[in-house]
Amino acid sequence: MLVTSFMTYWYPGVAETIGYIRARWKNVPVVLGGIYATLCPDHAKRNSGADVVIAGDGIAALPSILADIFGGNPLLPIGGDNLDDLPYPAFDLVPFLDQIPILTSRGCPFRCTYCASCRIEPHFRRRDPLAVAAEIAYWHERYGISDFSFYDDALLVNPEEMILPLIREILRRGIRLRFHCPNGLHLREVNDELSRLLFQAGFRTLRFGFETVDAVRQRETGGKTRSSHLAKAMRCLRKAGYRDGEVGIYLLCGLPGQGVAEIAEGIDFVHACGARPILAEYSPIPGTALWEQAVLASPYPIAEEPLFHNNTLLPCAEKELTLSVFRELKRRALTPGGTQGGTF
Repeated sequence: MLVTSFMTYWYPGVAETIGYIRARWKNVPVVLGGIYATLCPDHAKRNSGADVVIAGDGIAALPSILADIFGGNPLLPIGGDNLDDLPYPAFDLVPFLDQIPILTSRGCPFRCTYCASCRIEPHFRRRDPLAVAAEIAYWHERYGISDFSFYDDALLVNPEEMILPLIREILRRGIRLRFHCPNGLHLREVNDELSRLLFQAGFRTLRFGFETVDAVRQRETGGKTRSSHLAKAMRCLRKAGYRDGEVGIYLLCGLPGQGVAEIAEGIDFVHACGARPILAEYSPIPGTALWEQAVLASPYPIAEEPLFHNNTLLPCAEKELTLSVFRELKRRALTPGGTQGGTF
């Protein structure tokens, strides 16, 4: 039995699921993979109840594991580095299917200090954009799906390699669809042409990762973006047809050493650019460059207990970022003009 996992602090549910499997199929081997298993492998081996814990690429490790369990070579065809060799997910087994998640790549070329993408997927790999368009057309034509969500870490990076040919192929096929990008897009590459094509192709939910307005922290956390990138991107997107407040911008809250004034300034800057600030609580992630600083900053034993990775706790926030102050910051984010929500 293959079990996967996502957030590290969801591990009690993983253990409970494996317990149900044990009760129902006592002699079936259980293999655990996924994000929790990759980021906290020792904890998973001690606490999950799985027979085998895979840290890293589960698809690459699966053939040898199945061979050890069943003997001989597995009958299941498993692709290599080419992501287009993998079969489409079995979404047709979902009873009610109203939207499809899409991945055009795995990994990310950036190495942000707060992000575990490079630990989960060390190498940045991309699909053929025409193959992605063919998959989208398949789900639309076969099952009538019109809403697609991209969960890539780097969908807009090097746009001539992926997003531009993908959009052009969608437009060539004449398919009227709605696209959603909740995972946080990169701002660097947004220009007039890309903005126009995004709007024309039906990209309706746009979310970008900006994280902080502080120039020093922007550099220290990886240099993914600068404030000028956000200002330029929003000028282009508004020119293309996106309305004020329609585009969401993620701001990280509760980073080690981050003051309340920095968060408030970021909220005001995002509002001034014509976008909507979305506060994203920082979650400390084992193995990231920021991890040791997070361990020192947190009043919780985050190194021993993954439950305290839960971002809703603001586990590494400065003392001044109390829950009441955070609620005030949220109100400020909802208030166009920003400073109407109070000063810090």
